Formats: sequence, structure tokens, C-alpha cells
Amino acid sequence: NDVLRAYYDPLYKLNVETDILPISSSRIFDYNLLIIPMLYSATDKQLQDLNNYVKNGGHIVYGFRSGFTDENVKVRTETQPAIISTAVGAEYELFVDPNRNAGIMNEPEDPVTISGVNGLSALKNAPSHDWMELLTPTTGKTLATYQHPYWGKYAAITENNFGHGSVFYIGTFLDEKAMTTIYRYVLKQVGLWSNRQMQHFPIINKQLFVKQEDMNLDFYFNYSNESQTVTFCSNNGQSLIDDKSVAQGDSFVLKPWDLQVFTVKL
Repeated sequence: NDVLRAYYDPLYKLNVETDILPISSSRIFDYNLLIIPMLYSATDKQLQDLNNYVKNGGHIVYGFRSGFTDENVKVRTETQPAIISTAVGAEYELFVDPNRNAGIMNEPEDPVTISGVNGLSALKNAPSHDWMELLTPTTGKTLATYQHPYWGKYAAITENNFGHGSVFYIGTFLDEKAMTTIYRYVLKQVGLWSNRQMQHFPIINKQLFVKQEDMNLDFYFNYSNESQTVTFCSNNGQSLIDDKSVAQGDSFVLKPWDLQVFTVKL
């Protein structure tokens, strides 16, 4: 649950519409971007299907330990991350505890930090926790490295173009702040960044398609005890609360813990 929340919560706060599906669902291949946190156990076919999805134009963000074991939780003996290594464009033979004081009695945790390079320079001194893969890019490029005298030569995050798609691999467990920075980069790289991500928590924006009316309901929530100025993101809308009309780019104010709902004709 900690890993899932670390990957999901930043998407929610960035107003990225997200569905959660099992890896066994064929529906996952209908999406432009898959976020796959710690896919520890999967069949060979499932991993090969993910490789083909990327080759055909899809994009994936993998979390650490992905592809590590088969469906029987038997560790794969290939260089990790095994079957997906080709699409990831990186591999590792070593993983370590990112605590600098590991094994030292009565010493507090001192996490190794990572910082971004090659377009991810906004990521600075992010602490890593619990698990740390020492990645070596093959066809991919390094997006972040470990700030450590011995492990600094290894990548912490990589990016690789594979076929018509791309793969981003995160080799350690990062907090919400770091994941938010990574998502900002990834969404822009794969063409999914929109005006809805320009405003974020405490402003939450969700849409609901109403098939019978051929329209969207556009919801805006203020999850704070302060008034917030909000930008309307759809083309044109009509408020269900005060009947006012709005156009894309118009601003309105939400009082503390208030909401607005607009109808948007398609």
C-alpha cells in the first residue's frame, strides 16, 4: 500500500485522471501511459506483452523490482530486470540498502539521495528508501544518479526509447515530492501534459462523461481552508450551481472547502 500510494497520490494531486487495473486485464493496452509500481511477480508472457505495447507506441513508468520473479515467485536468473531489460534500456546486477548507516548500531537512518540530470534537473537531493538498484544504462539514458562516493556512477532513474514508445524506470523507492517532479517530466515527454496539470492540489479537477447527454460534468474542488482562484480548463461550460457560463481560461473563485460543477457539451 505504501508503494501504491507513493505512485498514485501525486497523480491525483496533479489532476491526472487515473484508472487502476490488474496486469492481467487486456484493457491496459488501450491507454497511452501505464504506471506500473513494483511489478514483482508476472508471467513471461505478461512482460513480453508489455514490451510489445511499448514497441507499438505505448509508454510505461516502471517502479523498482519490476519483473523480478515469475508467477510462482521464482526469482528470474537473467540480469535484472530480466525480460523487460530490452525495453527499459538498462540493467542491474546489484541492489543495496540506501541507508548510509545500515548495519551500524544505534545510528539513525541516513538515506542516500538522488539528483536528476538530462532534463530531470528539477529533481534535487531526493531521499531514497528501502531498496536501491544500481542501474547501468545499455540503450537508455540516465535521468538521475545516486549522491554517493561509490554508487554515484550508477543510475537511479533511466529513460529509453523502444520501438515507437518509451520506458521510464525508477530503481529506488522515492517520496511523493520526488514522484511529482518525475511525473511532470514524464507527462511532458509523452505528450500528456495539459492545462489541467497547471493547477494542482488543493484544487482537484475531475471529469465525468454522461453518455445519455453526450456531455462531460467538470468538477472543481477546493480542499483547503483558504479561497482559491481557479482556471476553467474545458472549452465552454455552464455551472449547475449558479447557472453562469464560462469559457476556457476564465477564472472563478472557490471558497474554502467549496466546489463547482459545470456541464460541458461535446
